[in-house]
This record gives sequence, C-alpha cells and structure tokens, in this order.
Amino acid sequence: MLYLSRRTLIAAASAALLFISQPVAADPSEVGEKVGQIWLDALAETAKMVEGTPPIEDIRADFMAMKEAKISELVDLGHQIAEMDAGDKAQVEAKVSSAYTKASIDPEVSAQYKAYFEAQKAYQKSDSEFFNELKAINILTQYAFFDLLKKQAPKEAERLGL
Repeated sequence: MLYLSRRTLIAAASAALLFISQPVAADPSEVGEKVGQIWLDALAETAKMVEGTPPIEDIRADFMAMKEAKISELVDLGHQIAEMDAGDKAQVEAKVSSAYTKASIDPEVSAQYKAYFEAQKAYQKSDSEFFNELKAINILTQYAFFDLLKKQAPKEAERLGL
C-alpha cells in the first residue's frame, strides 16, 4: 500500500487546482462563428420585425431590446477576442467576414438582408433616430472588436465601460 504524506497530498491537490483553474484559450474559429451567427440572427430578427413596415411605435421597444441583447452577447465575446494575439484575431475576423458573405450568396439570408435594407429606407423618411438604430444592425459586429468600437463609436464604448 502506498502512503503519501500530508505535504505531498496538499502539493498534489494545489497543482490540480491550479491546472483546473487555468482559463482555456478561446478557439478563434469558434468565436468568429459565434460573432457571425449573432449578426445573422440579428439580421433575421430585424427583417421579421420590419416586415410590412409596421409603425415604429409598434416595434421600437422589441427592436431595441433585441439589439441590446445582441450587443451584450458580442461584448462578452469581445472580451475573449481582446485576449487573443493578432493571428487569432485574424481568424475571428475571417469567420465574421464569412457571415457577411453569406448575406450576399445564401438566398434566404439575402432575402432577409434585402427586406432589412428596404425597410431601413422607408423608416429613414419617418424617423431618423430609429433609422440610425436600425442601420446600426449592419455593423453590429463592431461590438466584439473593442479597438474598432472605440474608434468608430467612442460613446458606445464608454457606455459599455470598454
């Protein structure tokens, strides 16, 4: 029978805890897929909300809540991206770019994008503030890239504490 000293057991337990508590680096491809999918989901949800160009007061609250939820998801992923090196960030960006490409080549997503874009034009005439909120869906992925967000929307970065 093997007997271990208390000191050996404590050292082994400490080493195990240290190993277990180490954060696992995020997979850049997976993170990029998630960022792209959040944008695609936001686009689909927005297209559904603006279908038929309903009155803004009927959709504003739901739209803003959906947009804020997507922003929160993207900021969470952005913290992972911020920890990545340049090569991993490039992989994330490539996956996000694939989502944007999908909007032009996938018939279903392309139809959603077209509906979103057409509604955007209709709302531009009636409410410029809502139009700007709606237009921002197109660049929603910037919330996952803090350097870009700070450059393009410094007030938003500040609001989010980034």
